Amino acid sequence: MARITKKDKNDPRRMDEAVSLYGMGKSTREIEKLTGINNRTVAREATRRGVLKGQLEEIVADLSQTETKLTQIDAKLSQMPVIMSQMIKDTAEARKLQIEFFNNAALSVVSEAMAMEAPDLHAGKAKMEIVSKGRESVLGKAPDVAVQVNNNFTLEDLLKDVKI
Repeated sequence: MARITKKDKNDPRRMDEAVSLYGMGKSTREIEKLTGINNRTVAREATRRGVLKGQLEEIVADLSQTETKLTQIDAKLSQMPVIMSQMIKDTAEARKLQIEFFNNAALSVVSEAMAMEAPDLHAGKAKMEIVSKGRESVLGKAPDVAVQVNNNFTLEDLLKDVKI
């Protein structure tokens, strides 16, 4: 490995690399050996940037799974008539824009509330309720809300098939 000079250690790209390695799960001591940047400096900079050790591995795994799924979807779309696949793509794009709109609206309401000196909780809650209802009416219920659980079982119902 090439000798690392003081100038190299102070290069912002070098620190970006060190923090990225930390995010990928490398220890600060390993990073110090690779980059020449003191391990405590790496840990301090990662903390300042809000990067947790190993968190990027999860993002890489999610991205890999998403790309695999997109490849599978592209293969299915390529087997459909062009007009049908275009209709699906257009509908998916419209839905993506709707999701972005409601996410931005929710973020705007939260940002507005945080900017107030003494936030009016009732007004903020009412605005979030409006955003939530609008989202639900356009996009439908979220999957975790749409699932209903039957809690009407009695102990007798559970034990009727058990042989003792």
